[in-house]
Amino acid sequence: MDELRHLRLFEELPVPQWLPDETVYSLAARYHTLAGLSRASITSKVLFGSSRGGFPHALPSGLAHLADAFRAELGTSRQILSQHTIAPQLLVARLPSFRESAYEAIERGASGPLKAKLGLMASGFGGDLPLKACRTCLEMDEKNSGFGYWRVDHQLLGVWVCAQHNTLLEQSKAMRSGQARYDWLIPIHKDLVTPLEPDIKLSDSAVRQLSKLGDVSRWLMQLGQGEGIDLPRASGLMWKQLSETGLADSRRRLRQEKAVERFCRDCEPLRAVPELARLAATPSAAYSQLLAVLEGRAQGLHPLRFASVVAWLNEEVGEFAARYDDLALDREIAEPELKAAPTKGVSEAKRMEFLRLIKTDTSITASARKVGIEVATGQAWAAAAGIDPPKRASIVRDELRGMLISKLRSGADKVEAARELNISESSVNRILRTEVGLYEAWKQARQEATKGSLRALWVRALGNLGHSVKVARAAEPAAYAWLYRNDRAWLSAQNGAHEHKRSNNSSIDWDQRDRELSTAVLKAGEGISEGQGRIRLLDLLARVVSLKQKLASLKKMPLTERALETVMARKRRSRGQLFE
Repeated sequence: MDELRHLRLFEELPVPQWLPDETVYSLAARYHTLAGLSRASITSKVLFGSSRGGFPHALPSGLAHLADAFRAELGTSRQILSQHTIAPQLLVARLPSFRESAYEAIERGASGPLKAKLGLMASGFGGDLPLKACRTCLEMDEKNSGFGYWRVDHQLLGVWVCAQHNTLLEQSKAMRSGQARYDWLIPIHKDLVTPLEPDIKLSDSAVRQLSKLGDVSRWLMQLGQGEGIDLPRASGLMWKQLSETGLADSRRRLRQEKAVERFCRDCEPLRAVPELARLAATPSAAYSQLLAVLEGRAQGLHPLRFASVVAWLNEEVGEFAARYDDLALDREIAEPELKAAPTKGVSEAKRMEFLRLIKTDTSITASARKVGIEVATGQAWAAAAGIDPPKRASIVRDELRGMLISKLRSGADKVEAARELNISESSVNRILRTEVGLYEAWKQARQEATKGSLRALWVRALGNLGHSVKVARAAEPAAYAWLYRNDRAWLSAQNGAHEHKRSNNSSIDWDQRDRELSTAVLKAGEGISEGQGRIRLLDLLARVVSLKQKLASLKKMPLTERALETVMARKRRSRGQLFE
C-alpha cells in the first residue's frame, strides 16, 4: 500500500531536468529529496526498477528503467550512460564487444560484477570510487540555486582538481565510510572532507601535476564517449616520446633504470592523494606499470595507470592529444601507402633503382619486375616522385575518373566518394596514391575542413561558457588539442580576445538590463501562488532564465536586488520548485 502511495507521489512530480554535467546519482538524489522520502530503496525501485537500482554512484544500474520512467525525456539509456556516468572513461581501453556487453549490463540493472570484471578491485587503486565535489562549486550552486549537485567531471578517476576553480576536490565522508553506500546524498559542506592526511599540504607543483593528470582523464572520457582509445596508436606514440627523451631505444626497449627512477620521482607528488598512493610507489611497481601500459597488458587498461604515463611524458596534454589525432588522420591513407613506403622488405635502394629505371623509359611494369616489387607500389613511388605513371586498365575512366579526382581534391571522404560514384574503395585508394599531387591536395583539403569545423566549435564553446578559456578547454579538450598543434596563432588570438571580453563590460547598458530584469522578477513573483513558507531564490531562477547569470552582478542592478528582496519576503506554495 505504501509503495502505491509513493508511486503516485512520484507521478505527481514534474520531470526533472539535467543540470550541467550532472551525474545520474545526483539527479536521483535531487528527486529523492524533493519527494521527501525517508527510504532510499523506494526511490531506487521507482526510478531504476530495483531496491538497489542506481548504485553504485559511479556505475549506476537500471538506466533503461530510468529512461522509460520518464518516457525518454531525459534521453535514451545509452545517452544517459554516455553523458551522465563515468562508464566511458572506465571502459575507454576495452574491446568494442566488452564495452557493449558492459553498457548493456548497466542499462538492464546487472552492473554488480562490473567492477571486478574491469579489474578495479585488484588494481591496487581500490574499487570504492570516492564521491567528490568542489567546495567552491558547491558555494556557487547554493548561492544561485539553493542546493548543490554532483558533477560527472569531478567523479572521473584521476580528477582531483576542479578545472574551473583550480582547487582540490573533497569527498563525501558518509559515502567513504560506507554508511551511505545505498543512500541518496546531496552535497553539503559538513559532509565534505579533504582526501589528504592532516599533516599533508600540497605544493603548487603538486597541484599542477594533479591538474595535468585530470586533463588526461578528461581526454580519456571524451575518447570513451566515442569509439574508445586506439591502444596500438597511443602505445606507439608513447614509445616514440620515450625514445625522443632517451628513456628507450629505437627497438622499443626501455632503459629501465633511468625511466623507472624518473617515473617514480615525478609521481611522488600525486601519491599524497590516497587514491593514487600505489602509483609507481616502488621501482619494481613503476617498471611493471610502465610496461603494462606500453605493451597493452590487461592491468595497463586501468584509466589511472594509462593517464599517469601520458601525464608523465607530456608537459602539455593537449600536445599529446593532437599528435594522437594527427596519427588518426594519417591512418586514413595509411593502408594504400603501405606498399609505397620503404619497409624492412623493400629497401630504399630498391626504390632508388626503380626510379632510375623508369627515367630511362623502362615501363612501370618492367621496372617493378626487375627490382622485385608490386606494380601498384611502383606506381605510388612514381607519383610521389612527381612522375605521372601510365594508367593501367580500370573501370574508373574519363569522366568518372575526373569526377573522383575533383571530389578528392576538395577533401571528400573516401568511403562517401566511392558510394556516390558506385566504385570500390580500392579504386579510390589506387587513384589517390597514383595521381601526382592528389594525395597532398586531398590531405590539405581535409585539414582545412577540420580546421574550419573546430574553429567554429571552439568559438561556440567560448561564447557559451562565459568566455573562459579554461572552462572551454575542459569542455572541448580534443578541439583545443588539435587547434593548439595545428592552428596555434589563431587559437591564441581567439583566447586573448575572449579573455578581454570577459573582463570588459563597459559597453553593457546596466540600467536597461536592471529595469528589464527587475520587472521580470516581480512578474515571476506574482505568478507563484500563496502557501506555506517563503519564496526561495530557486523558485525565481526556474522562471527567470536570465537571472542566474546576473546574480554575481547585483551590485550594478539595484532595482533587481530590491525586487528580489521584495518577492522573497512573500509566501510561496508548499512544494519546492526544484524541477519546474
